[in-house]
Amino acid sequence: MTDDCPKIMVIDDDVDIVNVVREVLTTQGYDVVELTHTRNPSAVSKRVASENPTLILLDLMMPEMDGWQVLELLQNDPVTSQTPIIVFTAATQALSDIQEYYGPAVSDYITKPFEVAELLETVERVLAEAEGSHQQSAVSYQLDEDRP
Repeated sequence: MTDDCPKIMVIDDDVDIVNVVREVLTTQGYDVVELTHTRNPSAVSKRVASENPTLILLDLMMPEMDGWQVLELLQNDPVTSQTPIIVFTAATQALSDIQEYYGPAVSDYITKPFEVAELLETVERVLAEAEGSHQQSAVSYQLDEDRP
């Protein structure tokens, strides 16, 4: 993959889901990395930081360290706190309810089981929003630098 290709990390204990997501996203040109074991919080933090993904897809229901714990870990790490996250959930919850509990770290959610089109649309939208936010921050920074 090229350096400008978005890297998406899938954190999910369900290998079948990981395989489907990887197949769908790699055929669209994304660089996909995966994390299927979340026993050790330190190892999770190090792996996510070393991969430096553009976007994280995170399952909320995992048997070891669940997605809520992973989300909290990522939010509290300065390296990953600004990385957009899409959560996978079996429950239908409003995004506002999820964001009320965990703040804006959760960019969106996808309910399992999901359609391929929904996965692609959500990933593309969240990446576009993140890119727009990044560009706006860069413009603001440049404007600040231009002030006497």
